[in-house]
Amino acid sequence: AVTLILNKYFLSYMGGDTDLLACSQTSAAAMLGGLTVYGTRYYQRRSPDEADDASHTSSTFYRDVGIVGLMRFVTIVLGLLSLKHVAASFTETVKASSPVFAVIFSYLMLGQRTGIVVNLSLIPIMAGLVLTTYTELSFTAVGFGAAILNNIIDR
Repeated sequence: AVTLILNKYFLSYMGGDTDLLACSQTSAAAMLGGLTVYGTRYYQRRSPDEADDASHTSSTFYRDVGIVGLMRFVTIVLGLLSLKHVAASFTETVKASSPVFAVIFSYLMLGQRTGIVVNLSLIPIMAGLVLTTYTELSFTAVGFGAAILNNIIDR
């Protein structure tokens, strides 16, 4: 919550740049993540056999981590873009619709069907999203689209 408020303050009142903020946050996360993964390697005691196994990291690992990192970067950019164009409360309200996307993607990707009770419980979520979208004073299509895409990619 603190990050959301600080990001909104930086973008709205200080005239910050969305791209610069996204790049700096992603770079900081990558550096700290790398320090966590590779820095702790030197402090762990291992036998010589375990050390050899750890040094042979497959190329698919780097590909997978790169894809996840890229998707995380895109969600940061979209989240900041939505904060730049709409109120923070509106962005969080749109993010509250994530159960709807979880149900949709679990069906599309896994073929998993949800029960009628779960589907009926999604109606109040969607009704609330429609009501807030309709009555939001700071609504813009760019902000709404960025918030929805952020929600979809984050799933």
